[in-house]
Amino acid sequence: MTGLEGVAGVAGAAAKKVISDDPQVDGTLLDVAKDNGDLARAAKVRARRAEMLEVVKYRLVQPLGWLFRASSYFEDQFEEDMATRLDDVPPEEVTTPPTSIAAPIVQGISHTIDEPELRNLYLNLLASASDLRTAESAHPAFAHVIDQMTSFEAQALAKVLGPALLGAYYTAAARIQLYANAEESVASSHRVAVHCITQLEAVSDDPVRAEHLTERLGVYYVNWQRLGLVEIDFSRYPAGEHAFDWVVDHPLYAKVVREHTEAARVDFEKGMLGFTNFGVEFARTVLPSNARALDGEVVNPASSSTPPTE
Repeated sequence: MTGLEGVAGVAGAAAKKVISDDPQVDGTLLDVAKDNGDLARAAKVRARRAEMLEVVKYRLVQPLGWLFRASSYFEDQFEEDMATRLDDVPPEEVTTPPTSIAAPIVQGISHTIDEPELRNLYLNLLASASDLRTAESAHPAFAHVIDQMTSFEAQALAKVLGPALLGAYYTAAARIQLYANAEESVASSHRVAVHCITQLEAVSDDPVRAEHLTERLGVYYVNWQRLGLVEIDFSRYPAGEHAFDWVVDHPLYAKVVREHTEAARVDFEKGMLGFTNFGVEFARTVLPSNARALDGEVVNPASSSTPPTE
């Protein structure tokens, strides 16, 4: 016995399930569906979901059940969430991932029951590891990366790495500095006020919220660099004519100008936030393909057509 015997008959069982929940309603549905293509398609979608739920049960829940900690989530919602993520995967392509990748993912899910942003990343990773077409991209290290982020950080990462999903390799970054001399042409001592800002950060109508948000993102950039997802580089920068027009309107730049009136000059150094190969693979494997910005808008790719200036 392999535990997969029931999969062969899943399609037939699923079709029966379509009319098993409410005979009166489903009987009417199937009668009308004879002449209505939309309802017929709806019935097929429902049968497909029933089929995928069975596949998840046989390919994931039964083989990996010993990893699941006692939790109502695994009892009530896990199968549905995984079936949703595997809905477009042919049943024959769904596989049981090795314990080396499944164990840290399932453990991570059990630790994030009340943090849906992080749980969704783990579920996306498990779905990739359970698809024979993408399983090799699901590196065990990705689970440990998720483990070292906060819920809000997961949202921010989807926004910042979103351009990587669309083919961008970097985006412009700036370092805000305070200078002791007001003359731009004269070299003077300076200190860094804000280590890294980018134009990918959300802009809010509330200045206080915008400042708080971007301050946290500055910390996240450093963490993501430590995790190998991005590289912060001020030795070169994008050469586009308007690549840094956004800096002076950035909420943290405005805050530095407002709070450091004693400084002779506030200025910025040009740089770039690059997406590492590891970060790009992480984004492709863990983030949804339609990663959304913190303000709800779909992320647009940063321009990568103009080479950086050394």
